[in-house]
Amino acid sequence: MTSNTMTSLLNLKANPWSMGLGLALGMIIGLTPLLSLHNLIVLFIVLFFRVHLLSALFGFLLFSLLSPLFAQTMASLGESLLTNPGYQDLWTAFYNSALGPISQFNHTLTFGSLVLSLMLFPVVLVLGAYAAKRMVGNHKAKEA
Repeated sequence: MTSNTMTSLLNLKANPWSMGLGLALGMIIGLTPLLSLHNLIVLFIVLFFRVHLLSALFGFLLFSLLSPLFAQTMASLGESLLTNPGYQDLWTAFYNSALGPISQFNHTLTFGSLVLSLMLFPVVLVLGAYAAKRMVGNHKAKEA
């Protein structure tokens, strides 16, 4: 492949923050169960806003492979949050709302994986943008 073909395929002229955002949003889809309402919302964000699609796909694939390693931890996190007596009224009210049953947040793995992915989101965003900036810089140096 020529350098121009590779650049257009990877869209290396994209904003590094767009690439980092794609990686972070792909992480949410990859860590959480695929068929869920919040993943539909994340997919809408990826497609509607100018997010680097290849980075989102890479994040999805990478974190889908890593997800089974953390499934027990994510389920434990979800269980501890869902069974906490201080939050019982909140969870009951949410589940009785229109979005409650279709959100699947009453499932420990779904809720725990979403909480963990939202906690990791800023870290993956910044590290992804940093890696993208270095990758683009290395590519520009090779072109010159």
